[in-house]
Amino acid sequence: MGIQFNDNDYVLQAERAVQDNVSIHYEALRYRLPYALCYHQWWIDEMVALASVLEPGSRILDDGCGTGYFIARLAGAQVIGLDLSGGMLQQARKRGSCLIQGDSQHLPLPDAQFDLVIARSLLHHLPDPIRGLAEIRRVLKPGGRVVASDTNRSLINALPRMLAYRSEHFSEGHQNLDRREYLSWFKHHFKLEQVRYFGYLAYPFGFPDMMGALRAVPFPALLVKGLIRVDNVLSRVPGLRTQSWGIMVVGSRQ
Repeated sequence: MGIQFNDNDYVLQAERAVQDNVSIHYEALRYRLPYALCYHQWWIDEMVALASVLEPGSRILDDGCGTGYFIARLAGAQVIGLDLSGGMLQQARKRGSCLIQGDSQHLPLPDAQFDLVIARSLLHHLPDPIRGLAEIRRVLKPGGRVVASDTNRSLINALPRMLAYRSEHFSEGHQNLDRREYLSWFKHHFKLEQVRYFGYLAYPFGFPDMMGALRAVPFPALLVKGLIRVDNVLSRVPGLRTQSWGIMVVGSRQ
């Protein structure tokens, strides 16, 4: 009898192939074009701020590290980067050396090792995001924190996704997550400390592969900085705030 594969395996292998394929594309567009880099640097800085002050010697896992821009931002800390994609890790080696290829649903790491886990745009790519959260909890020390950021299914992001991809999804394994379900997952595994909605007008500029026509806008980097300020205001408007492209969550292991 041959090796038996389940649906999770097929989705995971397909997602690895997609991420391998887009790794150079990310490097050349998302993190090279000034206006896109401006948005991603802001996003990373926001998540680092949510992580709060860590003691010297704190151990950090960048779970789903991609091309390693969080590793570069946290230079000087003890950071391990993990990603499913060998192509992404090849790019990440420009920014850090402590890298592991592995499945975030089955982290190849011991229990209770980390003070902080960063999971930026990870869970919505996993076939089983609940399993991914359980693994994050397992490798966190008691009192350790997770800062995660993912898609937020809303009115504002449904139409552009359909126009860009002819689907709501970036790839077969991509999910546009419902915020209520997302928060319930976190509450099951962690003490929920903070929830932030983000990404209204500036967000599409961070993804030039999705909204390439916006490259023609004059002085796009200055425009993005202005739109980020507008977004910060929109994120505090009751009712409107939840209609964002993304959601950030901070939780702690009890």
